[in-house]
Amino acid sequence: CQGSSTLYCAVLYADLNVTERVNHSMPVGYVPAGMDATIATPYIDFKFENSTGYPLKIEASAAGGTMKIRLLGIDTDPSKEIVITNKKIETIPFETKEVETDKLPKDEKKIKQNGSDGSVVETYKTVKIGGAEQSTVKITTSRYAQIPKIVETGK
Repeated sequence: CQGSSTLYCAVLYADLNVTERVNHSMPVGYVPAGMDATIATPYIDFKFENSTGYPLKIEASAAGGTMKIRLLGIDTDPSKEIVITNKKIETIPFETKEVETDKLPKDEKKIKQNGSDGSVVETYKTVKIGGAEQSTVKITTSRYAQIPKIVETGK
């Protein structure tokens, strides 16, 4: 999914039309929340269309845990700038679950998994021409599940 997420970011900044995109169920570490794209063949895919009217070349490379994708084509408006912003609109607090186990002495507790809050993030695209803002539109809402904190308790 790092490849599809990196391509999604490039597509957003190139101002191309996204036709299919699903965020991950939980945030990923390689792109900001709201800028990820899941793939799970054949069920979930990331798709976009080349709406430029000109050929488009996708150039990709990966090294040392970093992926780079460039979209090469004709720049019909060099004064056009795309700004992508994300806004967290909701935090989903994590839950704590206690699980009894024979592995610990009675009433002793041990954290098996730390919890993590979930969130709802809106992603916006602002178009600027010659530095002047022309429009801002919400392009997607991404929902990320919370990860419960799991505490083992001795029987």
